[in-house]
Amino acid sequence: MSRREDTGPEPIQELDESSGWWYLRNGGAWRFQHTAIGSLPNGHDTGSAIKSLRAVHQITSQYLSNKKDVQADQRNASPDADQDREAFSILTEVKQLLASSGLQDGAVTPPESVTSQPGTPPSNKKRNISPLTLQPSAVPSSPCRPVDKPSNGSGARTPQEVIMGLFAQMSATSAINLFKHWGVFDAIPVPQEVSGAGTVGISFADLARKVDVDEALLIRISKMLTSTSILDRTQNGLHHTPTSLCLMSSHPMSAMFSLLHTNIVSTSTSLPAYFDTYGRREPVGVDHVPITYHEGKPELKYFDLVNQNPKRMEQFMKAMSITHSSRVPTTGMYDMNSVLSAAKTGRYETVWVDIGGGSGHSVKLFLEEYGGPNGLKASRCVVHELEDVMKGAKKAAEEDELLKDVRFLPLDFHDESPVEGALVYYLRHIMRDFSDPVCVNILRNVARSLISDEARILISEQITPDGPPPSGASQPSLSHQMYAAFKDFSMLPLGGKERSLSQWRSVAAAAGLEIVRVHMDPKGTPHGVVELKLASSRE
Repeated sequence: MSRREDTGPEPIQELDESSGWWYLRNGGAWRFQHTAIGSLPNGHDTGSAIKSLRAVHQITSQYLSNKKDVQADQRNASPDADQDREAFSILTEVKQLLASSGLQDGAVTPPESVTSQPGTPPSNKKRNISPLTLQPSAVPSSPCRPVDKPSNGSGARTPQEVIMGLFAQMSATSAINLFKHWGVFDAIPVPQEVSGAGTVGISFADLARKVDVDEALLIRISKMLTSTSILDRTQNGLHHTPTSLCLMSSHPMSAMFSLLHTNIVSTSTSLPAYFDTYGRREPVGVDHVPITYHEGKPELKYFDLVNQNPKRMEQFMKAMSITHSSRVPTTGMYDMNSVLSAAKTGRYETVWVDIGGGSGHSVKLFLEEYGGPNGLKASRCVVHELEDVMKGAKKAAEEDELLKDVRFLPLDFHDESPVEGALVYYLRHIMRDFSDPVCVNILRNVARSLISDEARILISEQITPDGPPPSGASQPSLSHQMYAAFKDFSMLPLGGKERSLSQWRSVAAAAGLEIVRVHMDPKGTPHGVVELKLASSRE
């Protein structure tokens, strides 16, 4: 492997990887964990953003340059392969972000497609890769998953090995949560904190002093994370990997880890008692859901529970920033041509109503892509949100050139919208938080605002598989199935659910609506937009 080194304050030179190392066994899976890299410059001045990007560039470059005999590792199906792919993907993203700042041309040599045959030399052809060319369809590659083959070489893993792999995942998750609580990931230095080249690490003794933890205990727990490649170990200490960088407190993925650890891992301990108490059926209301039961406040709604703790709400909002990226697409699924054509006629005072639209982040994305003199106009857009959220969002929007003319109106989406006769009522990642009866009520309230035949309700959500497809039909990939199942299970403690097309059809029909069309993400992810209109049989 050959490369030219980062030259410090000068532009990073072209990366040249020409060995067969870039052959992939399972392309795409690495793309999930570095999503938030694409948002690093936001909220920072240019200097600090570039400094952060250089730090990530240096540590991933160093990680890759330290690898030995990678081709041999791949032939042996090394469990480090996922880590290598992830390191390369982060390096690619960083180079592209630096390129967008004019620091280099941004051309890199991507890994070869998974269709390559082992031992086939990769192409030397270079192409530009967008910093946000991510694949949300891919399940995050787990560095703590068991190896694909047992050590006896008999082929598929044995049932015992599969379950042992689950034990390892549970242990690694617990160790991560503990290290996050102690601030261990933040205490390990990254390259920007020191001068000179080489791997940046910290001794166990120094780390123990920094986080006020007994050194023997620190070493003991770290073994769970070094053995699963989440952290790397030197002889006497630890240093970061691309994965552990995502667990630093400044990273949105760290906030998402904490959110899901609470919602899934912690709450799961109370699920048997919850279903024994309320019956072995899906939660149906907005309160008395598993997580509020687990925390001893069953009478509260989930978001009321989160809102009681400002720090918890802050972490929740930080975690949700991940859902506004190309990993979970917003635009690009629904064909906006009909909306823009109808808007040009002037028949609609209000064209776009974003229900539960938060700070206006989704509306802003649509204005960026479909605005302009003949496109979607901010003055014809409305954002509905709870009053306490809406006040802050409205104030922030006044300083935003794109959002300053958007109308922010208070609304609990369990009530009817005060805006009647709009062309589009848009709900993004709202319905998944609630049970079927609650969703039916929400849709009925919105349906009362529909007046014209061309008015639409758009629901932007994940569309889960209905079940095994008919014989001969193409099967969803295992990554798709696992991604859908994980997301659905993560909504259960909140009383919500992810829905299949047949489930959306049932909910819509109960609300007096029918599905016109489902617009799936053209990138192949499970996300889509369900387009609804008033049912033709509706009285």
